[in-house]
Amino acid sequence: MKLEAAYSLNLYNGVASLNLSLPENIDVGDELGLYVTVNDECLIEPFFNVAELTVAPEQEKSKGGNGRHPQAGKEDGDQAEKPLGIELPEIHRAREEEWAKYGFTRYSACRIRQAESEVDESRSVYDFVINIDNVYLQTDVKASREAPALQEARFTYGVVLIGLALIRDWASRNGDSVDLIVESGQDESDKETIEERVASVTTALAPFILPMISSLGGMSFEDVSGGQLGDDD
Repeated sequence: MKLEAAYSLNLYNGVASLNLSLPENIDVGDELGLYVTVNDECLIEPFFNVAELTVAPEQEKSKGGNGRHPQAGKEDGDQAEKPLGIELPEIHRAREEEWAKYGFTRYSACRIRQAESEVDESRSVYDFVINIDNVYLQTDVKASREAPALQEARFTYGVVLIGLALIRDWASRNGDSVDLIVESGQDESDKETIEERVASVTTALAPFILPMISSLGGMSFEDVSGGQLGDDD
């Protein structure tokens, strides 16, 4: 049976709080299915989520507080907000002396390692290890007039974004499967894990990450309107 529930939605600092009024004829202990759809112009498809709720006895509201969410970075024991939705990975920047530990070479860019999610234990979350002494990165650092720390940060986050895109694509096509078949019809022994896929793709793209960021960041409207990127004729 489908029921409509009155609700209010408050958005503060990127966190949405949903307050529901229970439909009539609902008793303590009843189980309800909550279906939530979120539409946004930035989303290709609407975000859809299902939650199972159990009706609990009415509780007294706690006193105090101003209704705002605690902010990260405050002292005096204030609790920081926990990340909701997509969790950003932990990033470790490895130098040459750590190459053997992570199986890096001078050409390697990234390795990912599965970690536990603090939001949802059923979700796959990966820590990222970035090779800061990658030969292409260090070559660009020496040739650039910009600060090495800025170049290393661009390389790091460029690699992380590529890795996250690969993980998202793998999860959307394989669900909870551990392995990823590169091509249909391959033998079972030729399967590739997502860890191997991220390592190989980021290694292949490592020479192009900083030049691509530099070229796209310096692009102007005149470059496009002047036909330097190709004409429609």
